[in-house]
Amino acid sequence: MKTLILKDNTYSFDQYYSSHMQRDSIDVREPYTRLNKFQLGTKRAAMRLHNDELLTPFLAKWKNDIGEYQTIVVFDNVADIPLLKWLKNHTDNARIIFWLWNIFDGDLSEYRKYAEIYCFDEDFAKKKQIGYAPQFYFSSDLKQVHAVGNSVYYVGYDKNRYEVLHKIACYLDGQSIGYHFELMKNPANSYMESNWIFLQDDVLDYKLVLQGIAETSAILEINRNDQTGLTVRTLEAITYGKKLITNNKEIISYDFYNQNDFYVFDEDHLEGLAEFMNDLYVPVPETVLKTYTYDEWLRHIGITE
Repeated sequence: MKTLILKDNTYSFDQYYSSHMQRDSIDVREPYTRLNKFQLGTKRAAMRLHNDELLTPFLAKWKNDIGEYQTIVVFDNVADIPLLKWLKNHTDNARIIFWLWNIFDGDLSEYRKYAEIYCFDEDFAKKKQIGYAPQFYFSSDLKQVHAVGNSVYYVGYDKNRYEVLHKIACYLDGQSIGYHFELMKNPANSYMESNWIFLQDDVLDYKLVLQGIAETSAILEINRNDQTGLTVRTLEAITYGKKLITNNKEIISYDFYNQNDFYVFDEDHLEGLAEFMNDLYVPVPETVLKTYTYDEWLRHIGITE
């Protein structure tokens, strides 16, 4: 049984995932070849027209072997209707799966015509009547470097998070708790340079992110309010033995939760955070960690090697 996974491979984070997902029976590929400006314009026209046949010249080499695959998984960062339609029209009995590892704000009705849909967020999956599969990560290959004292690490995009981060930074300053915040700027916003945060124009190399995680005692994540599913930040925390500070109130319902390792906040209430940072970390059992591995994700979406 051969599986094709189509996903973006632009940034080092995507490349990290792709390299760990590749198996003898699983090919992980980018959907499109690298395009020049003229080709990109033609591809965009195909997208607007929902014309899947116009896509053929722009698809990568995997298209030549499409008949070999029994299952095709398309990640949401590359999935679009023409691509799913092309896959449907050029395969006979292959399962086509549209994987949402982000909350999807659009209408899913057109996507349902061409693919099964799975999502990492169980509440969203129930609401939209689609499949659920837990977010996944990989066994730790990171050499642990324990921070000296307490410290908090944050890295992420500015999705209206700047003010929340500033409030948390002020609290941590008042408690003499160290922190390192890396924020990828939103081009639509203006920023003032400050010594409390590192503002980035480009996506941070994932090797640097992993180093930041290794050297901290706690990871901070800030989710959108309608998200209850686990982020990669959560899985990094439990995999690499770090505490997690999160606004995901549903975290208390997960099997790995304990009060020593997880602190749930809202931006106006940070009481007890300093005491939480001083609590001893309680390792998550290996049997629980396995629930959130790539192998388990494959099992949830029905892929056997």
